[in-house]
Amino acid sequence: MKHDEIARAVARRGKISHAEARDKMDELVHAILKSLREGRTAAVPGIGNLVRLPRRPESEPGGKGA
Repeated sequence: MKHDEIARAVARRGKISHAEARDKMDELVHAILKSLREGRTAAVPGIGNLVRLPRRPESEPGGKGA
């Protein structure tokens, strides 16, 4: 699903305008990213907990070493 399709579904279910649904989605994504950047877990109801994993070194494509 694309961002716009999700926003339309949220708008219908929440009985809010499409623009308001898009704003709410943007707020949610911003809050999730902020938590992850700060090293905290982001709990998303219905999905689970999102955690930030450490990046793999550039010299290890696929994470299996050279």
